[in-house]
Amino acid sequence: MTRYVISDHHFNHEKIIEKTDRPFDNQVDMHGQMQRCWKSVVEDDDVVLYGGDFALAPRETTIKWIERLPGSFLYLTGNHDTNLKPEKMPIPVIESTVITHGGYEFWYTHRPQDVPSDWSGWVLHGHTHNNDPFIDYDSRHVNVSVEAVDYTPIPIPQLTKALSAMQEGDQAKTLSDSPIIHHQWYQNINKNL
Repeated sequence: MTRYVISDHHFNHEKIIEKTDRPFDNQVDMHGQMQRCWKSVVEDDDVVLYGGDFALAPRETTIKWIERLPGSFLYLTGNHDTNLKPEKMPIPVIESTVITHGGYEFWYTHRPQDVPSDWSGWVLHGHTHNNDPFIDYDSRHVNVSVEAVDYTPIPIPQLTKALSAMQEGDQAKTLSDSPIIHHQWYQNINKNL
């Protein structure tokens, strides 16, 4: 079992293509590629810690999208998830969580501005799409919006290995600009797509 992080697919949101300059011709193209990226790495016994804004759709449609993809979900609510009440969802729905792995501690939430002011660890977030880099070492922020991670869920062990290969002043705009590209995991995903 591997734990993955990713955020902000915005399934059923045609306007997101133009708004965030996604490289898709239409919603059908976007949906197909995002599902292929997901299925290229996530297995049924994996867990995806999802950072919010999965779909702009009624709750029932969002649930159907979730059921199409492998892996179990822990869902962190996003700003577009007002219809995903925890008591009405078949998966756990929370506001934020703390993740530890490989000596790193992350506060994981949808919006980076929702992190407590006294938090001194790393921040995992979505919400900002392509407005923030994938990794900003100086601010200790990791943006897992789909645009920053090449639409591919990121295994937490690979993320911490990438962070350990970086230093003050380093920034990776996208997954493809990060030390992850040197890992076997990254080489394998390109073969699977």
